[in-house]
Amino acid sequence: APRKSAGGSGHQRSPTSRKGDKGAAEVPAEEVELEKSVVPPLLGARMLSAVPMARLHQDNDLEHVRSLFCAQVPEAHVLSIYRVENPTLEAVYSAVRHAMGNESCELDLWHGTSCECVPNIVLNGFNRAYS
Repeated sequence: APRKSAGGSGHQRSPTSRKGDKGAAEVPAEEVELEKSVVPPLLGARMLSAVPMARLHQDNDLEHVRSLFCAQVPEAHVLSIYRVENPTLEAVYSAVRHAMGNESCELDLWHGTSCECVPNIVLNGFNRAYS
């Protein structure tokens, strides 16, 4: 599950991917089933969204993330992309961006995790101590 500026925004965009058919291992069936059990409650709680938004110069932010991710990790097959919508994390992220003064210095970074960790990241953000 991961995001533009791999840490902290309440509006993270997270590609869920698995390796493609180019000799790489497929995601185990239990991981796919686990994703199916993790994502719906977060969508229901409105902490995740699969609804595209217009941002900056893009009409569809989720498709933009898909394009970036696929260009940088071409061997992966993207299964789904969600935006994390956590107002508390968004407020913290905005305050840090403001304190840094230069909001244009963000980078696109990709962060992998297990399905079990997704709810914690969505609710509490990334813990840089683990990076």
